[in-house]
Amino acid sequence: MGNVEKRGEVKKNGKKFLFSTVFVLAGLVAISTIYIFATGKYRLFIKPQPSMLPMSGKGQAITPAHKEAKAVRDDDIENILQKYNVEFYAGRKRFNGNPSLLESIKIASIEIPPSIRLIAGLEKEKGYYARYAAVNSLGKNLSDKEVNALLYFLHKRPDDDNLSLLEFDSVKNDAVLALIRQANCPDDLVPHLIVMYRDRTFDNVWRAYCIQFMGTIYGKIANEGYRSAVDKVFDEALHDVSGIPGTTLVMMTDFAGQPGFEKSKIADAARSLCADVRTDNGVRITALQVCARLGDRKVIPVAREIAGNSDNIPLKISAVAALGAFGEPADRELINSLASSGDIRMRTAAKAALKKIKM
Repeated sequence: MGNVEKRGEVKKNGKKFLFSTVFVLAGLVAISTIYIFATGKYRLFIKPQPSMLPMSGKGQAITPAHKEAKAVRDDDIENILQKYNVEFYAGRKRFNGNPSLLESIKIASIEIPPSIRLIAGLEKEKGYYARYAAVNSLGKNLSDKEVNALLYFLHKRPDDDNLSLLEFDSVKNDAVLALIRQANCPDDLVPHLIVMYRDRTFDNVWRAYCIQFMGTIYGKIANEGYRSAVDKVFDEALHDVSGIPGTTLVMMTDFAGQPGFEKSKIADAARSLCADVRTDNGVRITALQVCARLGDRKVIPVAREIAGNSDNIPLKISAVAALGAFGEPADRELINSLASSGDIRMRTAAKAALKKIKM
């Protein structure tokens, strides 16, 4: 009997030990899983699809191998930011040769306060989520040193950071929003945005962001020289490439009617863009909708020409939508012919437009 009891006790203890081991291992797995997702490291286990990857200048997806090559040593980053300092102030031509505006924002040296180091990618933790959280936790009364550090961080290039282009631009986007949220939005933000927009070595997404930010803070710009410079930049952006004119039109339309954003001037610019066959079709699509939104009836002949003769379906759809918004009975016949198109997108747009046109 004694041996049977001992065997039973051993078996019972074995089950307890097995249960304890499984419980501990499960806890470790849970903690590891939480850490992996909290730090964004789960992405290391996901094989990225081509559509998820940022693109190189040659149109090739940047693979993890490329990302490894982009890694920056901790002891290099301060020198990299100092390089921006030298290049930024040496390149006077980037600010249209206006030394007075440039000198007014010169900062003697770069100092990165502890509150900005993680955001700028200077700490061991360089993941997106940690940096996103840090930049969005900044208050509304940053010190001059913190403001200056953020301004310099904006000039950092994607190749000098280990984040993907999308993540990197997102962190910089939130850094600008943090500056705009300040109790006193720093005047120095304006010339920095102008310089970055005019520097075509930045990606076009970031350059478009700079245009949008200038629109956002336009009403807060007290310096007349800065305001005049921004006006010139808006004119430049309307004749830029890669969708930037469309972004600029949308931004200007959002502020239409406010000081500096006259509806007639915006409509004239939009009409000119959609009438020019050399304009990117994506921009023409946007320009047509801007004209419709602003009620610019002068664009009707242009919209009719596009709706009747263009081979680009998205562009034709935008033209038909614009004609529908204006509701001219004379356009019913043209739009009705498109309502039987073999392209379902075209049919849908034409039928929607017809409903807006009175008999």
